[in-house]
Amino acid sequence: MLTFIKHRELEQSYQQFNFEDFMQLNGQIFRALENRKTQCIASSANTYFIKQHLGIGWKEIFKNLFSLRLPVVSAENEYRAIGLLAQLNIPTLKVVAYGKKGLNPASLKSFIMTEALQDIVSLEDLCRTWPVQAPTFTFKQALIKELARIASLIHQHGLNHRDFYLCHFLLRLDNLPKVKLHVIDLHRAQIRKKNTAPMDYKRFSRSILLKPCNRFDAKRFATIYSMLYAVFI
Repeated sequence: MLTFIKHRELEQSYQQFNFEDFMQLNGQIFRALENRKTQCIASSANTYFIKQHLGIGWKEIFKNLFSLRLPVVSAENEYRAIGLLAQLNIPTLKVVAYGKKGLNPASLKSFIMTEALQDIVSLEDLCRTWPVQAPTFTFKQALIKELARIASLIHQHGLNHRDFYLCHFLLRLDNLPKVKLHVIDLHRAQIRKKNTAPMDYKRFSRSILLKPCNRFDAKRFATIYSMLYAVFI
């Protein structure tokens, strides 16, 4: 069984590619695991990221299940999560191509290709500069408010990121002083019918407290999150 989608935003040089061509693309490797590889693909006109899933095998599937975790067997999780974020008008990645081939969950082959974001910085990297270059009070409060808004909205709509940390929020530098955040790295994301707040909220709370944020910041995030979450419900 083959699912294969190419969007018109994809540049012409890749429009003739078939599924196997995308699976064999090589570029600058950003992360390489045994069964998954993330690469940067640059051309004269555009820069893309492609995440290729090569099949995780039954051993990894059972390992996850025995640990009470749902295994990630393809790029479908990320493709669906990006689609939901787009529906909610939450900035994320723009998909230009996606494919999945096979029926056996242990040997599924898949990929997702997205446009590279420009003029961005992760909140994890940004926070590292705060001990020597503290942000303004107004900027920090706007940042916390936007984080809480995004978190409450996606949780209300059943999206569990499962890697909900500051490093997966990218701040647009070309939009300052306004705060515009892109949510990324959604390959483990799950979409459920009921809300998923407790799972992600606990991860993010730990993440924000490990960064140069005081307990007042964490409490403000919790307060705004709770208020907005109640409104969305």
